[in-house]
Amino acid sequence: MEKQKTIKRGIMSALLTPFDSDGSVRVSAIKEMVDYEIERGAKGFYVNGSTGEGIVMNEEERMQVAEATVKAANGRAQVIIHVGAADTGSAVRMAKHAEHVGADGVSSVTPFYYHHNMRFILDYFKDIASSVKIPFIVYQFGEGTVLGYDEIMELFTYDNIAGLKYTVDNLEILFKIKDSRPDKLVFMGHDAMCLPALVTGADGEIGAFPNVMPDGFDRIWNMFSSGDLTGAMEEQKRIDRYICAIKKHTKSSLQAALKVVFGRLGVDCGTNVRRPAQPLDEDEAAALIRELEALGFFEQYK
Repeated sequence: MEKQKTIKRGIMSALLTPFDSDGSVRVSAIKEMVDYEIERGAKGFYVNGSTGEGIVMNEEERMQVAEATVKAANGRAQVIIHVGAADTGSAVRMAKHAEHVGADGVSSVTPFYYHHNMRFILDYFKDIASSVKIPFIVYQFGEGTVLGYDEIMELFTYDNIAGLKYTVDNLEILFKIKDSRPDKLVFMGHDAMCLPALVTGADGEIGAFPNVMPDGFDRIWNMFSSGDLTGAMEEQKRIDRYICAIKKHTKSSLQAALKVVFGRLGVDCGTNVRRPAQPLDEDEAAALIRELEALGFFEQYK
């Protein structure tokens, strides 16, 4: 009998998706990215989410990236596939595919574009969760429909819903959720709030910046877990400085800036992003790298 999969606590990278100049997925780069991050402490990958530009990819491409990431991780790190879509059918198809290729879990934002009745939204999550046997993580994204505490508690009564990716600033609600249901997992989605969220009770973090600073986030997790709050705080402050610097050079696409940094770290994921977002031009990319060099980023994270 196959062992039931579970989602583990810890730090996970919301994996970037590499694209070629013609807009196609650069599948060959995924293993290089995954290897780089695992070697520096990444314990898992959240694939095809906001950072991974999954929303602007078609189903076939998202399935291609999902399968390539599971294959690249090869059991060394857990892989959660984001399957969120505007319609339930698409999300269910991608969830079943994720289970078929060996993912450890699936996740979804609320269905987007239409402003649905909350009852429809809760049913959407339950329909996806019931379509697979692997765990389901609700993605609470602050820029979409925000689920209230009562809605989250209702979803948590469903056995296959293992927890929440919480990309919201309100730590009071995070504490209330964990205090009420300590058996459910809550992962912070704001990288600059990783340590405060852990102190509040979060089970880990899933974010964009662990792509280029996996070792830094791994240090926060290890120091926090061992009781070294002073060390964890210093690492969080260092990371927050770099986050501010990278965001200063971001236009509409954080992914464009992160891909420039990834390239400077020696990971060939390209600099292309999905239109209408656009990559940084040469001057913008050079300015970003100069500022990070001045701040000592590339001595800290190699």
